[in-house]
Amino acid sequence: HATGLVYEQHTWTMDVEVRAVRASASIRLLPLLALRVVMDDVDAHGVSVALVREAPEGPRPVPEKTRPGFRIALQDVEVHGFERFTFNEVEIAGGQPTVSGSFAMQIRGEMQLSDAVLDWKDARITLGDETLAESIALGFRGDVAPFHPRQTKGLALLGQVSGQVDVEGHSGSLRPLQLLFPEVAWIEKLDGAGDVSVHVLLDEGRLQPGSDVDVVASSLELWFLGFVADGAGRVNVDVDDGGAGRRGQVDVVFEHFGLSRQGDVEPLARGSGLSLVARSQDLGFQQGLEGLSIALEIPDSEVPDVSFLGRSLPPGLGIEIH
Repeated sequence: HATGLVYEQHTWTMDVEVRAVRASASIRLLPLLALRVVMDDVDAHGVSVALVREAPEGPRPVPEKTRPGFRIALQDVEVHGFERFTFNEVEIAGGQPTVSGSFAMQIRGEMQLSDAVLDWKDARITLGDETLAESIALGFRGDVAPFHPRQTKGLALLGQVSGQVDVEGHSGSLRPLQLLFPEVAWIEKLDGAGDVSVHVLLDEGRLQPGSDVDVVASSLELWFLGFVADGAGRVNVDVDDGGAGRRGQVDVVFEHFGLSRQGDVEPLARGSGLSLVARSQDLGFQQGLEGLSIALEIPDSEVPDVSFLGRSLPPGLGIEIH
């Protein structure tokens, strides 16, 4: 359902403009069949059509167009019965989705989304053959600034997004959480499974004060600064106003854990209560480790193999640790 629908097509010799006060239709996109769009049950009210043809004669040049060649604009659209959304290998399907907002697209040009509202309950998310979530609630309210699909792709598209993102439910993978804070480069990998609660405020892709991510993980794997910690625990990410800019904090607490160096088979230590707290002013992790504060607390733990201490001894000392 749409109100204020506008369709414009401008070629070298023809201007076409179609407007409707309100319209509704059943639409199917068939990208595998030469980008076909099939519309059924079309119902339009207050339709106006304007055609202007300019045919150059003789040696006169083709009329210069000041407007874009092919543009589609939809205002106050409401979509019900949304079946699936696919982006590369990620697919979101099932459940009870509703979508509304305004959309503008220039063929071979920019796209823009404004006043968008997405509520998707009981969604199923898959990545290739892997199921990330069987039943999860997704929400988005905000805008996507104009971008060129051929030039702005992947994570770069997050820089165009402003608004609120909400996620609630159980997830079989925690990897997508890293998309919410790509600036935190020192977290090399975050994975596991658990109950996820996400409330994120974005301004041009940057986390804003009031953002909060809370995960209670039955399995948790964290790669950071050359180490790997795995077990079960809790992850919390929040952002507040640090005066001179955003101040972010990441808290990871393992109920039980194994800690090892990346590439090692045997853990350096096993135990419970491992705590990692990282803080940074203005979330400036992408500029290296300057201004980053990390507190790692390892409680009384079991050390299965102390031979790793031998790596810290000067070579040629003649001392081995077993």
